[in-house]
Amino acid sequence: MTAELELRWLKTDNIKGAAKRFAEFCKEDIREQSKLEDFDIGKYQEAVKLVLRKLDNSESVKEMFIPEKQQEADTEAEENSNNAD
Repeated sequence: MTAELELRWLKTDNIKGAAKRFAEFCKEDIREQSKLEDFDIGKYQEAVKLVLRKLDNSESVKEMFIPEKQQEADTEAEENSNNAD
């Protein structure tokens, strides 16, 4: 199977931000990885879809890396700061 056929599932038209950059990276990476004898496109595709789903569902990159409780505290502090003005 050619790399171009393998990329049909990886469309970047309807995604943005970090998800789009990640998908574009993966398109290039798949082209390189597919040259390797032991490359498993199924596993790669499954992993990429998981990451894209997480990136696409996040409101921001911050949401992915900061624990939920810390996010709540940051949001509350920001709101208090805005109300003090």
